[in-house]
Amino acid sequence: MGEEIGRHLFPLGELDHGPAFLGLDEQGELYVVSNWLARFGRMPRAMENLGLGVMPARSPRVP
Repeated sequence: MGEEIGRHLFPLGELDHGPAFLGLDEQGELYVVSNWLARFGRMPRAMENLGLGVMPARSPRVP
């Protein structure tokens, strides 16, 4: 999925016991990866957003 946004995504773990995964890019952006892609923001604020239950922003797909 990282190639669609032009970034490398590194896996961090599961979200909600498996239907989605967390990935971190080389610039510190935290993503939800499923059959769609969304951003929690840049670290360390991204972890705060995740912990507080802030909904991630859907990322447009880049061909």
